[in-house]
Amino acid sequence: MLDRQSLIPLRFRRAQGYQSMASAGFGMLGNDALPAVPVLLKMASPTNSYGNAAFDCLYEIKHSGALLLPVLSKQLSENDVEISYNAAGALCDLYKTEAEALGLFRKFPEFKIHGTPIIPLQTNAVP
Repeated sequence: MLDRQSLIPLRFRRAQGYQSMASAGFGMLGNDALPAVPVLLKMASPTNSYGNAAFDCLYEIKHSGALLLPVLSKQLSENDVEISYNAAGALCDLYKTEAEALGLFRKFPEFKIHGTPIIPLQTNAVP
C-alpha cells in the first residue's frame, strides 16, 4: 500500500532484493569476507529460511571453496529440485574433478567441463 502512494517518495525493497545485494557484497569483498564463512556455513541449511541466501553468499566468496564441498554434497541429495540443481551447478563450477566423479556432467549436460562458465539458477534474483 505504501509502495503505491506518491505523497512520500519511498520505495520499499523486497527481501529478495536485500539478499541479492548481500550476495553481491560478499562477492566484492572476496578474501575480506572469509571470516563470515563459518557463520554462513551454519546458515546454509535447507531447513533454515535463509539457507538459499547464505548459500548464494558462500558461492560468491570463491575462496570458501574447500569449506563449501560438504555443504554442496549434502544439498545435492535434497528433495528440493532447485536446491539440488544449484548445488550441482556449483559443484561443477568449483569442483570439476569431484563433479565428474559423481557423474554430474552426464546428468546435467548444460554444465560443460570445458566451456562457458556455469551459471546456476538465481534463487534470490531481484525481480
